[in-house]
Amino acid sequence: MGKEILELHTIEQLPGHLYKELEETFGGEWDGKTFQSDSALGKIEITSHQYPNGAIIALADYLLHAPVHITNQPQSDEPIVAIRIGIHGDMEGNRHADENAEGILIYNANQPFKLFFPANKNIRWMSVRFPLSFFELWTATSPNGTKLLNILQSEQNWFYYHRLTPELEALVRSAFLHIKDARLGKPILFARAYEITARLVAMIDEGTAFNLDQPKVHPDDFYIIHQVKEDLLASFDTPPNIEELAEKYGMSKSKLQRTFKMVFNEPIKSFFNQHRLEEANRLLTYTEKSILEISEELGFHSASHLSRTFKQQFGYSPNSLRSN
Repeated sequence: MGKEILELHTIEQLPGHLYKELEETFGGEWDGKTFQSDSALGKIEITSHQYPNGAIIALADYLLHAPVHITNQPQSDEPIVAIRIGIHGDMEGNRHADENAEGILIYNANQPFKLFFPANKNIRWMSVRFPLSFFELWTATSPNGTKLLNILQSEQNWFYYHRLTPELEALVRSAFLHIKDARLGKPILFARAYEITARLVAMIDEGTAFNLDQPKVHPDDFYIIHQVKEDLLASFDTPPNIEELAEKYGMSKSKLQRTFKMVFNEPIKSFFNQHRLEEANRLLTYTEKSILEISEELGFHSASHLSRTFKQQFGYSPNSLRSN
């Protein structure tokens, strides 16, 4: 990889453990609510708040100058629901080539897993963690429960992914805009997390998000497929080359495509195209770039090609989005 990989360990249900490791590795200081560091190894800024019933909600910005592996070492069997939502771009929506787009992850924080932070990538996310017992009280009640709650109650390990929708991105951006407010930052963060969770539950119940029947994937293959995902989201101007990806990650084309669909519930090219349209929506919403400029930046054949596929995806045209 060129640069030496920094190895860190965390106990995700105890975030203070990671912040202490960040202090030792990157310098800076964790004061119980915020962590800031600006050193030769990178720049990190985190705000984390704890709430009743064990809920922990954090906003984080990373720009690391060396790749980092973080290995989770669970210390308890109690399931911890973790929702991690990544966004990219500044608060005006401008996206840069050195940024990382994460999407939405829901997983059990008390299961072994690894996170990889690439060097020289801007990484921005909102993370929400709470015990499954709290989630049972948090979600809307019904005679049969919700689809998400039912699967989380029946499985020890879970890891689900979905692309970031415009509605959820707006909520995350709102949380970032208010986090510095000494009086309102903490309650607004909780309010946004509550709404995000409720919307995710609704999306899953309606069948518009996540595959809740994922086949088991070997941990090594799971890790590789998430690196493939990062490659796909690094740039939208060129469609993915399956043969090159298979060679890069040491898989046959058939295994790469089969395993990718097992993890993300759709084929590689469909995944790329869906995310490219989400990026078009983001640029239309948060920037003043013209439809032609956006179509050229994202590799569409023409502005009309973008408009046609955009309306097929969202049910409205780019022009109607701009007019509203």
